[in-house]
Amino acid sequence: MISISISAADAQAVSGTNGTLSFGADTAFSSNYANTSASFTFPLGNQFGVQLDGRNVFGDSAQESQMSAHLFAREPNLGLLGLYGSAETHGITGQPNTWRAGVEGELYRDNLTLSAVVGKTFGGTEGLFTQARVSYYPSDDLKIVLGYTDDALTYGSLGFEARDPLSGVSWFGEGRFGLRPNSNDASGISVGMRYSFGGNSENTLLEHDRSEVAPLWIHVAAKADLPTSVGPTVAPTVGPTVGPTIPPTISPYPTLPPTVAPLPSTNPPYPSTLPPSPY
Repeated sequence: MISISISAADAQAVSGTNGTLSFGADTAFSSNYANTSASFTFPLGNQFGVQLDGRNVFGDSAQESQMSAHLFAREPNLGLLGLYGSAETHGITGQPNTWRAGVEGELYRDNLTLSAVVGKTFGGTEGLFTQARVSYYPSDDLKIVLGYTDDALTYGSLGFEARDPLSGVSWFGEGRFGLRPNSNDASGISVGMRYSFGGNSENTLLEHDRSEVAPLWIHVAAKADLPTSVGPTVAPTVGPTVGPTIPPTISPYPTLPPTVAPLPSTNPPYPSTLPPSPY
C-alpha cells in the first residue's frame, strides 16, 4: 500500500533532526573502491531546512572526498526548492580540487518524484553540470530510480533502494553506463547499505525522502591524463642552432712536402792508399 499524503502536523520542510550513514562498494575506472558517506539534516522553522553531506571514496592507494551543503524550502505534499554547493578533492582521478554552486528542486506527484540539480563548476574543470532523476515507488519502502548526469562525464544510471521498516536499514544498488565515448570510465556498479536515525522512526522510505532529507548528489570526476614518461622531455630542435658550429672538416695538421731532400747517394770515397805504417 502506498501512503502518499503527509499529515498537516508533519507538513514542514524537515520533520525532525536526523542523520544517515552509508557504506558501499563501487566499480569505476576499471578498479574497485570502497565508500562511506554521512548526511545530517536540520529543520529551520517549519518551511526551511539545511543538510550537510560528506562522502569519501578509497582505492588505488588514494582517496576522493566530497562535502556538500543544501539550504532549501519544502512543502512535503508538493516539492522542494533550494540552493546547493559542494567541494571535492580528487586524489584518485588526479584532477584539481573542484567547487560547485547551483539550484536544486524536487516535484512530488503520487508515487513519482522528479529531482534535479543544475549549476556551475569551478576549479580544475570549468563548466555547467546537471543531474536529473525519476524515482518511482512501487510500494512505500521500495524505490526504483532512473538517472541522467551531464558533468565532467556524461552517463545514465538505473538503481533501487529497499528499506526495512523495522530497523531503518536500506539496501541500495546502482548501475551506470557512459553515454559518450569519453565517459566510459563512469560505467560501473555501486552497492551498499544505508542506516537512518533520528527523525520519525515510523516513516516509510517515501515519507523519509519527502519529509526528512534533501536529495544526495554524487559527482564522478573524469580521470586526468597521466604523462607517458617521467622526467623532462627534450624538445625537437626548431629554428637556428644555438652556439658555435663545428665545421664538418677539421683543418689537418701541416703536410710534409712530398719529397724530402735525399741523402747523398755516394759517400765520399775513402783514400785508396793508406799511409805506410811507421812500424
